[in-house]
Amino acid sequence: MRGYIWRGEEWSNAPDFFKPLHVGHIAEYLPQIKPYLALPPGYRLLIADGYEDVWQDS
Repeated sequence: MRGYIWRGEEWSNAPDFFKPLHVGHIAEYLPQIKPYLALPPGYRLLIADGYEDVWQDS
């Protein structure tokens, strides 16, 4: 199972839009998502300034 983390305001079709990040670097680059990494497959989350939402995407 692979998971993807997208961060940003706008989507891009550029070939380098998604850049790999080893999970060992999450605490350094994206510490706010660390508590959510244990969610089961099928869950999504949205974190913005002052807002957090988690839901199951069936």
